[in-house]
Amino acid sequence: MDKENKKGYYKIYKDVVERVSNFVLEINQSYEYPHMLISTVIEGAHQQRYFSIHLPSLTDDQKGSNNIERFYTDVVFKTITN
Repeated sequence: MDKENKKGYYKIYKDVVERVSNFVLEINQSYEYPHMLISTVIEGAHQQRYFSIHLPSLTDDQKGSNNIERFYTDVVFKTITN
């Protein structure tokens, strides 16, 4: 992974995390962990999609719903607002 990172393979992903982290800081300048929050949300959302297909007892997603998006939106805003 380190070699691939040095070659720039993760640049787009890192740019997305940086950009969204900046939005977090616009809402709450004193929030200490914007990069960890956003990278966790992105990775967690991917896992929840996988779980909804292969391990449905690990998620609350339902076909035709937007529960994953709603969940992470709720988590983010409750985390960064007072």
